[in-house]
Amino acid sequence: MKKIFSIGDISRIFNISPATLRYYDAIDLFKPSQTDPHSGYRYYSIDQFEKLSKIRYLRQMGVSLKETKNICEKMTPENYLQLLKEQHEKAVQEYNRLQTVINKFTQRIKEIEEGCKCKDLDVIRVEHLPERKVLRLYERITSRPELELAMRKLEKMAGACLEKVGLSISLTDLNRHYFNDYNSIFVMPEDSPKNTKMNDVLPAGEYICIYYRKKHAESPPYYEKLLNYIDENNYIVCGDSVRFIIIDRSITGDRKNYLAEIQIPVRRRC
Repeated sequence: MKKIFSIGDISRIFNISPATLRYYDAIDLFKPSQTDPHSGYRYYSIDQFEKLSKIRYLRQMGVSLKETKNICEKMTPENYLQLLKEQHEKAVQEYNRLQTVINKFTQRIKEIEEGCKCKDLDVIRVEHLPERKVLRLYERITSRPELELAMRKLEKMAGACLEKVGLSISLTDLNRHYFNDYNSIFVMPEDSPKNTKMNDVLPAGEYICIYYRKKHAESPPYYEKLLNYIDENNYIVCGDSVRFIIIDRSITGDRKNYLAEIQIPVRRRC
């Protein structure tokens, strides 16, 4: 059996590039057992295999080179256990972060897929919706620039970039058939980080709803249509309306593909 191994041998055995092995040598992490003084060739002994295997394991576990070097220089069961606990905690945090990202992707994919094949366009629906927690910013929004600034404020509150938001029109404005301004902007829990504290709720109850493919400026006829339905069917509006932007110009340049939903909370007349 061979007693010494060239850098090429070690590279093939451990699937580590020669460049990486040379770097490990340069930073005193893993030095060859001997170096030819004339050729400069590096040679390793089989006794070094265990250390290199440990280094490779630590690197695969996400341990930094500095931490790997420290643990290799002061290898004790206690130090190693502490390192594993720290890496485990980092891995759990990363897992939770990725799970949040996956959930966001799953929810958004579902919404856009359903939006692309929506068959209930311009059809009024009566739905009983559960209480929904939201992160909400109450602010008067009367223009596109104000909307963009409000979104940035909401992103700061949420601690993340937001793709899907909801907007509300006050009960007062609804009752006077004024649909051009919003009184708040909000985001649902699934669209913000897990540690974001929700500060408001959309009440549970009956909502008169409609999907439509128009931008905000073209929304008033849909609000009028919903309010007429509410009046004709013995309902009264009992809170702020909400408008969800599902597909907008950030996703498509074709206005025919825009999709929004209006939900107006109602109760039966006494």
